[in-house]
Amino acid sequence: MKKIFLILLSLLMLSSVVFANDAQDDQAKAAKKLEDKLMAATIDPSTLTKVALFVEIPTQYINNEKIGKVISEKMSELFPKTKFFVIPHETANAALRIYKEDNRMTEATPINREDIQKISKEIGSRYTLFLKASNNAPSASIGFMSATFKSTIVCDIRLLDVETKNYLVTKEIIKDGKSSSFFAGVPSFTNAYADALEQAFDEFKFDTSTLTK
Repeated sequence: MKKIFLILLSLLMLSSVVFANDAQDDQAKAAKKLEDKLMAATIDPSTLTKVALFVEIPTQYINNEKIGKVISEKMSELFPKTKFFVIPHETANAALRIYKEDNRMTEATPINREDIQKISKEIGSRYTLFLKASNNAPSASIGFMSATFKSTIVCDIRLLDVETKNYLVTKEIIKDGKSSSFFAGVPSFTNAYADALEQAFDEFKFDTSTLTK
């Protein structure tokens, strides 16, 4: 009985540390967002370089709020608002759908470099980031009073110079994501996928300050 009590106490202490660290990370991100907004408000929009993002991910994650938040935050980190204007994803996605419709392509038809360039020019993008992510079958493991869901994703990330039609960088990144819960909580495959996607973005290192308008 005493051993069980010590285990429970240890789990509670671990949970409190994790929550405290998460709270600090959220505060830091909020402060950075506010700083970027204040700086962006003083900049002439015409001086900003326009960039776009095209995403091809499994259907169940396309409109997922959690996945969308990860992508939005990582795009802001990669392309600071003080130098870049990220064309709204809704605009880029609508242009992609219309392009596929006009060219008799299905939703599942992959797009190539020429397609990306044509669509990017239509929406006025100078540089375009193309992200294609696929995942294997997720797995689950059950432990003592805990459960973990895991998902491995393969990310094909490419940055295209729209004017020259050259890829400035192209990487294939493989990452394992997981979502864990303690006690009566329920882990999420979406959280595991988001975790892996976030890791892939973090590994995609490119100095965007070198990009010219």
